[in-house]
Amino acid sequence: MMKPVILMGKGPSARPIEVSDKYVVGALNSAILFCDRIDYFFLQDIETLDNVSPDDIERIDTAVVPAHPYKNHLQHPSLTFANLIAGLPGIRNFSVYQNPLEVSGIEQIPGLPYFPFIRSGGDAAVQWLLEAGHREFIFVGIDPDGGYHRKVEENSAPLDQTKRIQICCPNCD
Repeated sequence: MMKPVILMGKGPSARPIEVSDKYVVGALNSAILFCDRIDYFFLQDIETLDNVSPDDIERIDTAVVPAHPYKNHLQHPSLTFANLIAGLPGIRNFSVYQNPLEVSGIEQIPGLPYFPFIRSGGDAAVQWLLEAGHREFIFVGIDPDGGYHRKVEENSAPLDQTKRIQICCPNCD
């Protein structure tokens, strides 16, 4: 029997998860900041790499990524799982799945498990975990009313400092 999975999202109910041999931990995108150990890191958005530190990478056992990730909520023909893998140096275990294609010019990659009905990172994580044989799930930080945990909002807050600059063009009037 496979261990239960704690699947960590970044919603208001997210909280730190203690390391235990009684369960495995899956983290969705930036929810890794709540986990001391991440058995499965589900990453769909290339922007998430901006908030992944070398210390975070050391806590990840396996990264699970789509064949065609998202950038600014869109898939791009030039963006593949290789871009995500390159952004996670030091991780040795990867699993790649074929996600639905939403942009013309992108082709499926033969031989990958295909999940045609996923619509979110959470959907992808549950589908992948089911395919891997897991059947018992505990959802933390995956909230029906949506929203983000305060720590996630603080972690991704835009810079609040600006500096005025003046650019002079020698060829302009």
